[in-house]
Amino acid sequence: MLESVLPGALTGAVNETWLLESRSLVDTMEANGVYALLDAHQDDFNREYCGEGFPLQMAMNRSQLGGYAFPWPLPFNVSIDGQGNPNRSQCLGVEFVVWSASAAVQASWGELYNQTSYSHALFARHWGAVARTFNGSAAVAGYELLK
Repeated sequence: MLESVLPGALTGAVNETWLLESRSLVDTMEANGVYALLDAHQDDFNREYCGEGFPLQMAMNRSQLGGYAFPWPLPFNVSIDGQGNPNRSQCLGVEFVVWSASAAVQASWGELYNQTSYSHALFARHWGAVARTFNGSAAVAGYELLK
């Protein structure tokens, strides 16, 4: 959900079209007696760390990690694809929870919880946009802020 709501995370641009289409879907669900749980689901932060969920711009870069690159200090060699991300097939050969031990994933979580960071501001912007879009929907059973 985060990547869809904030595809232009570098600028903080919100994808209002995606949100309105999602609201329409939830309204259709409501008309059929189905409830929705809105979830900012992620696995190991984002694609740069063999995961998914957060926009790439929220990843810690090599200079912020003292020159070390993902997956340091884990004992894996992961090739980089044509878009500059770890090879998806190699990533999926390892359970998501293992990648969580990398310095890059840990540092990115630290940034998310740092109230003065850009990541924290984007996360708040995401949930503000979602809350405004779904305000008043009886079909929204709840919001899972982070999973």
